[in-house]
Amino acid sequence: MKKIILFLTVTFSLMACQNTSPSKDLVEGTYNVTNVETQDVTTFNVSIVIDETKTKLSGKSACNSYAGALTLGENNTFDADKLGLTRMYCKDQMEIERSFIEAMTAVSNYMFDGEVLLLNTTEGKTLIKAQLQKK
Repeated sequence: MKKIILFLTVTFSLMACQNTSPSKDLVEGTYNVTNVETQDVTTFNVSIVIDETKTKLSGKSACNSYAGALTLGENNTFDADKLGLTRMYCKDQMEIERSFIEAMTAVSNYMFDGEVLLLNTTEGKTLIKAQLQKK
């Protein structure tokens, strides 16, 4: 009986995780951000652009453009550092922009759920969801 319960536990655990792949490589390109935490931001055209060296990132943060350093490490660590922004004011977009930049600086690792890039905290909370733009 214990073996059956153990087998079922392992089987269901593996089934629950089959679509989430922490080992998929982050590729250069433009990622369209769909969510910042639980908020849908698709209408704000927020993006993350990873350069070909995977050491720089840039993009649009709702209103302003941003750029900074990117450090990728073992176990899919992700560190966006020294983010600089242009300084335009866009009345209806500033809250989205603030949330996005705060989330970017809090991200510590990445993983994929199918084709969706998930940027997460150390505790595993997903802060940003994005999809690679098709060429």
